[in-house]
Amino acid sequence: GAHGVAIGPTGTWTYSGSQVNLSGSYVLNVTVTALASDWVELTSQVRWKHGYARSGSVILTTELTDWKTTRATGDWSTLSAQGSATPGGTPLFNDIAVRGDYAFVSGSTTSGGVGLYVYDISNLASPLRVANSFDLGTSGYGLAVHGDVLYVITGDANAEIRAYNIASPATLAAGNLLTSYNLSGSSLATSLAMKYPALVVGATQSASFDEFYAFDISTGSLITYRDSLAHGATVNAVSIVGTGAFLATADGAAELKQANITMLSDLRYVTTSDYNVTSTEA
Repeated sequence: GAHGVAIGPTGTWTYSGSQVNLSGSYVLNVTVTALASDWVELTSQVRWKHGYARSGSVILTTELTDWKTTRATGDWSTLSAQGSATPGGTPLFNDIAVRGDYAFVSGSTTSGGVGLYVYDISNLASPLRVANSFDLGTSGYGLAVHGDVLYVITGDANAEIRAYNIASPATLAAGNLLTSYNLSGSSLATSLAMKYPALVVGATQSASFDEFYAFDISTGSLITYRDSLAHGATVNAVSIVGTGAFLATADGAAELKQANITMLSDLRYVTTSDYNVTSTEA
């Protein structure tokens, strides 16, 4: 839940109500979201309003795990399948995202798939498909999870980015749709990456529209456009490291490209970091 924080009598942090009012009309609260039994996400927000036009907020996010727990890592020199599941039809899986004991898997609908599948993976030896009646209604591509929200890149020409409430993954239904975003062009989105509050999206090469987009997802269930860049080649995959977004593209001379996303509203390519993979596409 949401908490205020303060220094306790022993000099350690402690909860203090649902928020803390600081000097200068600043309000602080920390939201704790359980991702699994030994894994939580902490989101600290400070917001302020100084007069009619001077308001704002700053958000910091981190995750805590029970890192001292001793766990077997397995023998990476001899990999073996621990469990498997075979859905009906031919889904042609595209991506996977895990939240706690559940795995979300996207796939194509061209061969009878339903676009998005949910598996209970609490028993890794026997993954169990749940929310069996859910149908994305279109092909699913990139996936990302933040708290109780699943972001999906879809083949829907009018809603290429969708956000679903996954507080109860086993009962996922069409009514869990929180919001969607219609990307420029028709069904061009290919991939996404998320580092809260940034959501970045790659797209298919287009002569009329950009191929790389940045969105802000810090306000409730909204997906707010911030900026975009043209590239001239399809962005097949995206990964975020620090303030950089690394793009795997179909550019024959720069299969790996980096963008600076320090300011989502002012994206810049770091042209000096382009990398040419010999005779192949990333």
